Formats: sequence, structure tokens, C-alpha cells
Amino acid sequence: MKFRERLVLAASLTSLVGLGVGFTSVYAQVNSEHEREVDRVLGVKSREEADEIARAQVGAQLPDDPDLEAEDIGHLHKYAVLYHPGGAVRARSALIGEHAPALEGLSGRAAQPFDLRIGESHVRAVLLPVPGRPGEQLLYGVSRDPLDADAALLARVMTLTFSGVVIWIVAMTWWITNRMTREHAAIAAVARRVAAGDLTARVGRSAPHEDIARLGRDVDAMIEQLSALVKAQRNFVSYAAHELRSPLTAAYGELSNALRKDRPADDYREAIVCALEATRHMKVLAEDLLVLARTTDPSASGVAKPVSLSSTARVAIGQLARTLEARSVRIELEGDASVPTANERDLQRLMLNLLDNAAKHSPDGGTVRVRVTEESAPAAIELVVEDEGPGVASGDAERIFEPFFRGERASEEGSGLGLSIVRAIARAHGGEVLVDARSAERAGARFVVRFAAC
Repeated sequence: MKFRERLVLAASLTSLVGLGVGFTSVYAQVNSEHEREVDRVLGVKSREEADEIARAQVGAQLPDDPDLEAEDIGHLHKYAVLYHPGGAVRARSALIGEHAPALEGLSGRAAQPFDLRIGESHVRAVLLPVPGRPGEQLLYGVSRDPLDADAALLARVMTLTFSGVVIWIVAMTWWITNRMTREHAAIAAVARRVAAGDLTARVGRSAPHEDIARLGRDVDAMIEQLSALVKAQRNFVSYAAHELRSPLTAAYGELSNALRKDRPADDYREAIVCALEATRHMKVLAEDLLVLARTTDPSASGVAKPVSLSSTARVAIGQLARTLEARSVRIELEGDASVPTANERDLQRLMLNLLDNAAKHSPDGGTVRVRVTEESAPAAIELVVEDEGPGVASGDAERIFEPFFRGERASEEGSGLGLSIVRAIARAHGGEVLVDARSAERAGARFVVRFAAC
């Protein structure tokens, strides 16, 4: 059963149960009021009849009462039987006929109104003693036909009314539910289109209610992000294939060329060295791809603990010792703070990639400055890495963190994934990395990484 149908069913059942209880209560109340009125008339007239019998001689026929009526009910027919002390019928009214009930069957009902059948008639009656005549008892009753007719009419009217209200409630609930859920249906249709692969689908139009409009905007934002992720994934696969193709082609070409004919040992050695260099490049690329995939995988988490950024920087400087020595590049380290992480190696990789990037772009004899500061409002840790290289072109500032992107001032060394890995690690730690806008106006690049404080 669809949500809309369940909603209509739930709303209709709730309304119908309430109406059913209300109608039943009204029906019972009206019938109870009518019955009390009949009992009141029955009590008054039965005592009057008993007093009259006590004062006068009674024949075999008890007189009818043409003025016997009850308010809101109308004329009532009289049923009366006078019993001897032994239970024999002494006198009866005309409507009793030959159907006078036996006194033995009425025992235990004295002075309290009760219902009984006299022939084909349904009668409301009371049994009471006749004053001054020991042993004699009077059965006095009135026909329930007007009361039963009113109850049947009320039941028919309420049944018809209830049926009409049921149809009205179901129709209105269905109409209102359709009106209330058509925006949901439109959003669901967009979701189905996206699930089928149509990433151009959007909710778009504004809804009349703010909560639905906000849901639509959230769904559109989610589709935008999903579309960007799919595009990034396609580009990543394309770029990875492109980057792998060059070293593979080089290695394959060198080895194939070496096997075409006999060559001197030096030629074979040169071919092997070229193939080895291509293999080394593929190895670096594969390792960076694995690091990037692991860093963006949310399942690769654990228990976080604080890690010192200055200690991480010193480890990275030790790993870059040969590169720094070859270029005569000096690294200045200032400040310290701890960042919570479940994988210390990720922070080491972030620091290593930033320093390696800075060292490769710095001129011989240049200086790379690393500064760690802790801010209080809002609580954050800032890592700044500055070099004295050519800087980042203003048009490349937004794209240098994309996988395999190489700007006009980029070095040809590396896999092209270093800064992508830096951004992925920073975001995995609730932070972000950016290139300071000032770097486009001055010599050198200035990278800023912001982490949430411990």
C-alpha cells in the first residue's frame, strides 16, 4: 500500500471511529431519554390505576385510557391485568385479549419497569400491589411501538448520515492528501530519474510550504553534489588511464625495441634503466591512488588521538633530506599544536606532500617556512606552508587540488596527486586547505590548512 493510501486510510479510520462513537452515544442518549419518559408516565399512570381499583368495584374488563401520552413520543396504548391472590386473572384491558401473561413468570419484577411480550406486542410494564387488597397485583404496561419506531427512525437517519459523512470524509481526505503530497510525489519522481541515471533532473520550482521547498532545495543540492562526484570520478578514471598510459608505453617501447635484434650490453642496460624509470613512475602513481582512495573512505576510521604537527613536520623533513640537500633548500619551523587523528600516517603524508611540493618549486638556496598556530575564536589550528618559488597562477588557484591537474607553473615531477591527497586528508579531519589569495600577487606559494582544535 502506498504512503498516500495509508495516509488516507489512517485519517479516514480515525475520523470514522470518532464519528461512530459520537453517533452511538447520541443514539443511546436519545433512546434512554425516551425510555425514561415512558417509565415516568408508566409510574404515574400505574399508581393512579391501582388507587382507582382500590376505591371501586372492578369488573372483568379494565377501561382503556384515551389520554395516555408521553412527551416527544405521542399516544401510548394501555395494557393492564389484575391478578387474584392465587395468580388467576381477575380483570384485563381490551388489548390484552387472551394473551394475559401468567403471574408466576413475572415474579421478582415488582415496582421496576421491564419489557415483555404480550401476544405480538412489545410492552413496557410494571407490576405493583393494589392498595387495601392483600394479595392482588396489577400488571400495568404501555406499548413500546412508538418508542421502537422512533428508535428505528433515528437509527435509519443516523445510518444514512453516517454513510454520507463517510463518503465525504474519504473523498475530502483523498483530495487533501493528494494536494499535500503532490510535491512529495514530484520529489520522488526526480529521485527515481536520478536513480535511473539522469543527473540533469531537478526539483526546481518552489513549493507553497517552506518545509517542502527546503526539502526540494536539499534534494537539488544533493543531486548537484552527486553529479559533481560522478563527473570527478569519470575525470579521475580518465586522468589515471592517461597518466598510466605514458609510462606503460615508454616501458613497452623500450623493452620491445631492445628485443628486436641483438644489441650491445650497454644498449640493453639503457633500455632496462628507461623501463625501470617508467615502472618507478607507475609505482608512485599506484601508491598515490591507493592513498587517495583510502583517505576518502569513511570506513577507514578508528580511535582518534592528538598528534603534534611540529613532530609530523620533522618526520617529513627527515624523509626529504636528500631533496632538500640537492636543492640547498632550508625549512624553517615555527609553533606547534596537536590535531586529533585516527591515522597518524595521514597527517605525515599531508605534511610530506606540502613540503615536497614547496621544495620542488623553491629555487636553489631558497627557504620554506612552516608555521603552526592555534586560534581561540573560533577554535582552530592553522598550518601555513610558504615557499619562494614561482607561485600559483590566479587561474589555477581553484584547480590545483584536482587529481592530475598541472598548472602552467607546475613541476613535471611527481604523480599529479600530491595536493589532491592533501585536500582529501584535510577534509577527512574536518578541515580544509586553500591557496592564500595573496600568493598570486607575490613571489612564492602560500598554502593554508585549517583543522578543528582538539
